[in-house]
Amino acid sequence: MNHADLKAAMLEVKSANVDLDSLDATSAVSTWLSFVDVVAAAHETLHQQWALYEQQLRDITEARVLRNPLWYRDMVMRYRHGVELLPGEPYAPEPDLELLTEQQIVHECSVLRVARKKLRVKTAKRIGGQLQAHSSDELAGITAYVRRVQDAGVTVDVTSTDADLAVVNLTVYYDPLILSATGKRLDGTNDTPVQQAVSSYLEDLAFDGVISRTAFVDHLQQIPGVIAPVLGSFKGRYGTLLYQEIGEFHRPDAGWMRLDSNGLILNFIAHQS
Repeated sequence: MNHADLKAAMLEVKSANVDLDSLDATSAVSTWLSFVDVVAAAHETLHQQWALYEQQLRDITEARVLRNPLWYRDMVMRYRHGVELLPGEPYAPEPDLELLTEQQIVHECSVLRVARKKLRVKTAKRIGGQLQAHSSDELAGITAYVRRVQDAGVTVDVTSTDADLAVVNLTVYYDPLILSATGKRLDGTNDTPVQQAVSSYLEDLAFDGVISRTAFVDHLQQIPGVIAPVLGSFKGRYGTLLYQEIGEFHRPDAGWMRLDSNGLILNFIAHQS
């Protein structure tokens, strides 16, 4: 439950209790309404933390079940470039997060089951905080390691490629009290708030996460001064393929997506209420 739902539930209970009729102040800063806000916020935080705790328990449990996709992901994340496995050592030891070295080059990884007894592993590294594909030598090392740890009879394809590219066409209805005709904030604090929001949506997605057109529009809706972002088109491509319109949900083939150069087309229209 979110803050608004929790607050509404408490107000409903209050209205049904005649002993609380004396709490009739309607000001948002009244003591009793402030108390309701604080309690609702505390319960919302508790709900979020409990949900996170449950998910962590599920992840730990699933990761300990051998040979499922999470197990393979854990194995690949342990890979150390240029470090030979010891005799009798089936896979690399769990890395010490406090002693990460340049040899630990797999910073992002996902494993998808694409068919019975067939998995696809996607990997990437981070340089200066930015995602990059692994080099051919790095990918060869990761692939050889996966061949060492994979089960007999299971096919595992390992890929690490440059980001899928996107071309986005947007019409932005804006508040002329806040933004200019080119999308700049009139107070001078940000010249490209819409452009930054488009890029941040793609950059903040979890590795191999799913893009949602609706979530993308909702993200842009949060920009101060943006009244209504209208998505004209959202096209994507990977490798040398041609651009195609993506559906409501889209998983980038590379595991990550970035705007193509000159890939953002914006049309700003002032909204007059």
